[in-house]
Amino acid sequence: MVSASKTEANFQREISLKNYTGFEFNLRVTRNIRLLSKTEIPLLLGVSIPENLQIVGFESNNSITNTGNTPWTKETGLLSIWILSMFNAGDKTTIAVPYKQGNEADLGKIVTDDYFGKVPVDRLKIKNGFIFLNADANYRSKIGVSPNRALPILASFDGVNEVLTIAQFSLPEYPADYVNSLWEMQENPFDGDVVNAYNDGLIDGKQMGKFYELESSSPAAKLNVGERVLHLHRTIHLKGNIKELDEITQTLLGIHLSEFSI
Repeated sequence: MVSASKTEANFQREISLKNYTGFEFNLRVTRNIRLLSKTEIPLLLGVSIPENLQIVGFESNNSITNTGNTPWTKETGLLSIWILSMFNAGDKTTIAVPYKQGNEADLGKIVTDDYFGKVPVDRLKIKNGFIFLNADANYRSKIGVSPNRALPILASFDGVNEVLTIAQFSLPEYPADYVNSLWEMQENPFDGDVVNAYNDGLIDGKQMGKFYELESSSPAAKLNVGERVLHLHRTIHLKGNIKELDEITQTLLGIHLSEFSI
């Protein structure tokens, strides 16, 4: 920790590591985590929020800097910033990931749904520009959306506790390569996803936790010496009257809360 106040904290660390090919990365990681004010959140979301709704939001602004003596290239391998926001899973919790609609010939497949084996059809639904994933932490599964399809927002809804969660993140307007995080020897290591969602489950009879994740990544960092890449990820929780939460969901995403189901 470098500094801290009641509403934010700053962190920094110097790191040295080697990748599979033996290339050594030297980098500086910085992170600012900031609690969002009640007046900021409506402006960041672009919606009005009724006074009676409970809201809390925070964001992390992250960077990695090449502090070594060698540029980072595809030949050396590349790093990225990867944010894995973890939340409590529930029997009536569903993740909603919007995507750019269009034919596969132009934009590629809609979703990568085989990170840990194919996601069963009763746990994943694609409809009207959204990918819905069950977030009950009863079946290990993960999905991803490519740069051609990704939008800078995703959401989840906990139907038991009536909590709407919105995640926003920085997404460059220009085309970019992303690190491929499929657990395998990579044929296309820079053909990765921007957005991921994860649902925990049993692995060899054991479980990491009753959680799910809303994830985002920065582009693969092709950095010259001294250059850095930035990535922002923001999380906002809203709880209260269902009708008012539904109106916010319609404004932000164009769908009803009732559509958060498989």
